[in-house]
Formats: sequence, C-alpha cells, structure tokens
Amino acid sequence: LYVPVAWGRKTGIVAHDLRSGDRLWRFETAPVVTGILMADDQLIFSDEESTVYGVTISGEERWALALDDQAAVTSSPVRVTEDVVAVADDRGRVHGLEVQRGSVRWQTVLEEPTYSSLASSGGVVVASTTRGTVYALEGSTGEVLWRYEGPDARVKYATAAIADAGVVVGGSDGILKLLAVDTGTERWSWQASGAITAAPVVTANHVIVGTMSASVHAIELSTGTEVWNARVRGRIKSAPTVAGGAVYLVGEPRYLYRFSPQEEEKELTHND
Repeated sequence: LYVPVAWGRKTGIVAHDLRSGDRLWRFETAPVVTGILMADDQLIFSDEESTVYGVTISGEERWALALDDQAAVTSSPVRVTEDVVAVADDRGRVHGLEVQRGSVRWQTVLEEPTYSSLASSGGVVVASTTRGTVYALEGSTGEVLWRYEGPDARVKYATAAIADAGVVVGGSDGILKLLAVDTGTERWSWQASGAITAAPVVTANHVIVGTMSASVHAIELSTGTEVWNARVRGRIKSAPTVAGGAVYLVGEPRYLYRFSPQEEEKELTHND
C-alpha cells in the first residue's frame, strides 16, 4: 500500500505491508497532495514544489523532473500511452513525460488554468479548466484535438470520464454534459441541484455522479435522463466507483455508501 503524505515533519510517499500494516519504506519529498500512478514497476507522483518523480516499488528514485516552480502541479499523473504519462499544472500546461526516464516528450499550453486531474483513455487526454472549457489532446504528441467552450466562462469543470459514448464532465454550475469524444460537440446536458466537483463514473448504460448538495444521481448515458437519485449525509467531493453491480461512494465527513439498482440506500460505515 503506497500512501502520499502531505502533512507532518516527514512528507512524501510511505509504503506499508498490506497484510500487517507495517511500514516498509519512506521516500521523503515536499508534501504530496495528488495521487500516485503505478506504471509498470514504478510509482509516479508529484510534490508541492512541482517535481515529478519516478520511484521503484522498493522505494529507490529512478528519476526526478523539476517543472516550473512558479506553477503548482495540481493533477494526479495519468497513463496516456505505453511510454507516456501526463500531468498538468495550474498555469494550464499539460506535460507528456516518458515513463522510464521522466524526460519531456511534449508540452501543450492551454489558454486557461487546469486544477482538476486529467482523464485518459484510448490515447486521448482530456483536460478540464477553471474557465469553462474542456480540451482533448492526442496522447503521443500533445496536439489539441478539440476545445469545448461552455456558455459560462466562470464554470470550473471537474475531472472528466471517458467512455465509448463520449466524454462526461460536470462543473461548478451543477451541469453534467456528454461531449462527443471525437469532436467535443455537446450531446446532452443535465442539471443537478448542486455543484459537481468530482469525476463521474460511467457504466454500460448509466453515468453515476455525486454533488456538493449531498446527492447522488444515475443518468441514462444515451439520453441524459435521470434514472434514480438519493440523498446522503454529506457533500460528495470524490469520484464514485462501481464493483459487483453496486455503486460505492464517500460523503463528507466520514461516510461510506453502497447503492444498487434493486435496493434502497445502504450506509456501510460511519463513525460519529
């Protein structure tokens, strides 16, 4: 188990034995507030000083790349192709890095800041911005394939989800959209009761999304029609996940929920 550490005297990455919980090793860096990508036999992550690392699973540094220290890397790294990973900074620059060496393969400068994590699938990278736009990039070159510009430049878009049906993305205005994966054309939109700040999850027929107004919704993927919804106890700020036909999600401050199409809400865990 590899854990990013953002607070305390020693920050960086800590590895624990999954069975016993014992600490195996610690790799110290500046605070790490984003996620860790497992790429082949190494861990790739960035710290608050905008340095991206490649570290072996035994805790040895393989490479380190210092990006612009005037820009914060706010997105977790994503695997784009077999030999390229991508990260984005808050100045709207997306960096394509070689997995094994950490050298820069390409850099694309967007017109707007990017705070959300990138999404990647099928060699396409999708970047959401804080100025009402969404970009799709070609993963091996960084070329801009399309740019979607919403009607309100004040909207902050969350991390997208990419599926065969298109790119699903929600924003601070509470609107969930399906965009054509090849052109960025809007296929449908659906209005939630609160802001969407986390990526949705896409199943075969539905989109599951949580909101900051403490609700979860299932939307029909083909039409954008709501199928079901439920209230929870706290705001949803992280992406749901699907396993075994059920939907799992976390609500603030410490609630874990399970939903299935045939059952009522089941709250699995909470601590008062």
